[in-house]
Amino acid sequence: MINSAGLEFDELIVYLDISDIKDEASKYVLAREHLFLGDGAITSNIHDKPKLQSELIKENSIMWAWLRSVLKTSRSQGTSTTRPILKENKVYTYKDSIDFDQASWTYDSNSFKDYGERCLSIGSQHMDKLLQILRKNEIKMTLAVYPWPDQIYYDTVDSKQVIFWENWANKNSVSFINHFKDLFQLKKRIGAQRLIEKYYRPGDVHFNEKGNVLIKESFLDQYSF
Repeated sequence: MINSAGLEFDELIVYLDISDIKDEASKYVLAREHLFLGDGAITSNIHDKPKLQSELIKENSIMWAWLRSVLKTSRSQGTSTTRPILKENKVYTYKDSIDFDQASWTYDSNSFKDYGERCLSIGSQHMDKLLQILRKNEIKMTLAVYPWPDQIYYDTVDSKQVIFWENWANKNSVSFINHFKDLFQLKKRIGAQRLIEKYYRPGDVHFNEKGNVLIKESFLDQYSF
């Protein structure tokens, strides 16, 4: 894939999202050269013609991902993870950014047994394959994890997300960036509610401008140049 797409880079920095684990359970199945959706429908062969730059931007930018999520939510009915589209005049609090089902696996034992444990295993197998490809091409990997508001409010600094992937990184000699550490230190100073409202988008799980600056500074403090 790297060679066929004509990509040249020295290092891949992988940011693992909290929801990636639930997605492993409900959306994706990787089999040889094909990516399958959870409902069994095939998407496309990964060796199809190279994508246009505009297509790559749509598939990989945070804002496009957020817009796809909003559109999907607006079409959904009666599921535990649906949220209304953000209302311009509503005053959002920390409560609107927590209690997402796909985030509960790190602190809720039932969710962990239901899909978390199994899908951590699946995710690590995929990460093993990614690392193998990178090393074959002499590309360095750095792995990073960060909390959603749910983790800030309900979880601990020693989250399952942190422990599992830090162990994986150490086992495979991969550099590890832990944003839980810095955010939970901040939580001790200002509290979970204020942290969520100050550094995350209103009614959302993504970081706002201040949150992105915080993550940038945390990354630069931990990254080995």
